[in-house]
Amino acid sequence: MLRALVIGVVPREQRARELAERDAATSSEQLREQRSEVARLRDELQVARSEGEAAKLSLARIEGARSAEEERRNAEAREQQLKNTEKTFNNRKHYIEKILKFYYR
Repeated sequence: MLRALVIGVVPREQRARELAERDAATSSEQLREQRSEVARLRDELQVARSEGEAAKLSLARIEGARSAEEERRNAEAREQQLKNTEKTFNNRKHYIEKILKFYYR
């Protein structure tokens, strides 16, 4: 009877060892695949970050150009306002001079 138990135990142990080895090989393969996936995702993330930085720089250039154009338009408007104010001042000055000449000849 002991011999029958020993004979039955050896194949079970061998089967368990084979299953454990197969599980270990499967786990190793899954680990390799997951590491490969992590590396691929890391590369994708780096590309996305680079594209994001490039987009930020492009947006900053566009905003800078827009800001410069707005500043130029504002300067032109200020210049035009200054010219209008100067014309108004000169017209009023001329009018006052005429009045003064009329009364203080």
